[in-house]
Amino acid sequence: MQAHSPSSAGSPRTPGQTTDRFIVQKAHERGVASVELWGTAPSGRLHTVTLPRDALEVVLEEGYSTSAESFEAGGLGRELILAPDPASFQLLPRGGEAEATGRLICDFRAPDGSPSPLCSRSVLKSALGRAAQRGSNFYVGATLEHRWLEASHDGPPRPLRDAKKARALADATARGLDALGIAWRSHSARSASHQAFELEWMDPLMLADALVTHRWLIREVARAAGLDATLMPVPWTDATRSRLDLYVSLVEDHASAFLDPLGPDGLSPGARAFVTALEAELGGLALIVRGTVNSFSAADAPWLGVGPAARGEGGPTVHFGGLDACSNPYLVLALVVAFGLDRDAPRRLESRPSDTLVEAARRAVLSPRIREVLGAPMLEVLAARALGDSAAWRKQVTAWEIEHYRDL
Repeated sequence: MQAHSPSSAGSPRTPGQTTDRFIVQKAHERGVASVELWGTAPSGRLHTVTLPRDALEVVLEEGYSTSAESFEAGGLGRELILAPDPASFQLLPRGGEAEATGRLICDFRAPDGSPSPLCSRSVLKSALGRAAQRGSNFYVGATLEHRWLEASHDGPPRPLRDAKKARALADATARGLDALGIAWRSHSARSASHQAFELEWMDPLMLADALVTHRWLIREVARAAGLDATLMPVPWTDATRSRLDLYVSLVEDHASAFLDPLGPDGLSPGARAFVTALEAELGGLALIVRGTVNSFSAADAPWLGVGPAARGEGGPTVHFGGLDACSNPYLVLALVVAFGLDRDAPRRLESRPSDTLVEAARRAVLSPRIREVLGAPMLEVLAARALGDSAAWRKQVTAWEIEHYRDL
């Protein structure tokens, strides 16, 4: 899909733009009955805690203490503090409900108030903090794919084949994105069940929050219609993989850092180095951008390239495509930002993709750069999960094995 210029993208969100008092007042005015606290686990899964509106003021001021294990963050202690970001407050669009529900996206903090090493949102914030110190502004657009499914609790997933229903679901998703303030450019159907939405250019933190919210929304829309939705990369044999494609622009000194009009291809050395740096680490990056056993059921791997912005605006963009739609967007974008900044660091090139999740975990653990960006605790949790999933998968007897070997 064509990447578009970030020239009209919103400016990065900064702390303090939304006050606690304003949120409490808005919740009262809109009849909010409850508030959901959202936190994204290292795996990329969204976990929530629902509280009554009366708890909102205290939670905004002090955070909310909960079980670390319930957010897949129990490796560093039993208690976790959910620290809401006031700027993330939204009313969740749920048709037919008499009372409104509020939403706050949270960071993970340790009981002493320090950022938790297992907070993927904080990992991205740290990378963006380094970018801000250098005067570098990243803008990222995205295309996210998913599948609409017939509601079924038994047997394998069944794709939705009714094109009219699929169109109604897509339109409802678009209205939900509008209600949530998420700017989108287009949506298209790969098939009746395979849907793609292109989100507008945003700063990386806003985009990661938008992707998490979008993924929540498609499931809500499907459930409301008595159907289901999935971001599973390969939901059935020979299915086209559901992907996340990113389009990255970097602005420094009010100009594109990827553009060099005097260069032979119009690209700056920084743009070429950025792509080379990512390519060199693709084998280890697969742990984050293809972090499930299921993803390796597909032959296609993530790819990198450079393309022009639409209508020649904004300079070239780096395309990082073929990522899993279910991957953790905070960690993916933290790595993109970090590699975009560290464009001159020497690397041993090893761009061969990983063939299995176990190999991806091994190469990620051995990568000093990935460890530096994610932090050792986060990387170790991701690697342990990958190895555990792979071991459990190997113990399964598949339908293919039964078909081919039962007569032995």
